[in-house]
Amino acid sequence: MESPTNSHPIHTPSSEGRNREAIGFANRSPPGTPDHDAKIGQTPMSCYEPFEYRSSWLSIPEPVAIELVHLLFEKIQPWLPLLHRPKFFASYINSSASSFCDPGSLLDHDKLLVYGVLAFVARHSTNAYFVNVPAPERGNGLLKEASTLYVKLQAAEELPNMEHLRGCVLLAVGLAVDGPCHRT
Repeated sequence: MESPTNSHPIHTPSSEGRNREAIGFANRSPPGTPDHDAKIGQTPMSCYEPFEYRSSWLSIPEPVAIELVHLLFEKIQPWLPLLHRPKFFASYINSSASSFCDPGSLLDHDKLLVYGVLAFVARHSTNAYFVNVPAPERGNGLLKEASTLYVKLQAAEELPNMEHLRGCVLLAVGLAVDGPCHRT
């Protein structure tokens, strides 16, 4: 790809050491994605049919969580550029792109980031899993999980890292859009 003579060369991040399948998946829609006009809060993976629930370390089904991650990068990332999509997928999504990685491989600050993402985006989902839950309340359980992890990390003696900071930002934004409440 050529760049204009008066501009800087195009830079793309290196993917050395990352899972190339996960990075490739992060940049395309899931297989079997139906073609339809997306409405606000609807992703190509949104469905209205029941789905199988697999037990997971997450408090919501993994297919819903994966959909929420896609929703984050489609609807939220353009105005809150907090995460790098290929790196997020390479770090937290299995190479099959159908589930999150093993919780044993995640530290608490990684889980805070994941729960922060899911909690913040849940209100925008049209997935059947949330059909009987009002939009403002869809992320409440996930916010509680993120808040619990935040308190646990505050008591820990390890220094915060970027994932911890990003998780805190997502938790703060999630709590802020919830409005004033008893949570701190």
